[in-house]
Amino acid sequence: MMLCGTAAVADELAEVNGEWLHRHEAEIVDLLQHNETSVVPVINLLGNTWAVRDGALGSEVSPYIAEALVYRADSMLAWFAAHRSALDAWLASVPDSLFTNYSGRAAYAEYLADLKARLLASLEGYRGEHQAEAARIADVIATAEVRETR
Repeated sequence: MMLCGTAAVADELAEVNGEWLHRHEAEIVDLLQHNETSVVPVINLLGNTWAVRDGALGSEVSPYIAEALVYRADSMLAWFAAHRSALDAWLASVPDSLFTNYSGRAAYAEYLADLKARLLASLEGYRGEHQAEAARIADVIATAEVRETR
């Protein structure tokens, strides 16, 4: 019975987090770039959204996690260091959830290629406390290809 209640709470949390992402998607990267006071709540929201994701939500939150790794690497890496199973799952899903252009738009494919380059630059230049996590992520990102769906 407890397991059923936990699954319902996780589903509800995924829904609430997904709704917040949709309402604020235009602001998330700006918050990561420019708003020091919002970084921790945004990182927690992104990480927790990933942790309780459903199928589509994983693809929606993954680019924001990547942007967090670009602009706030230490904070996002700290979250992943504390949630290793979430990191493992995210790394396993990178080809599908991050680098697949489901939209079919050329501009989005260009964004993904640029995101990959910025992400690699951030992770390869990272010299903070979470170098092991940064190296693991960089290894996966380096071999990932931007893919198109037709």
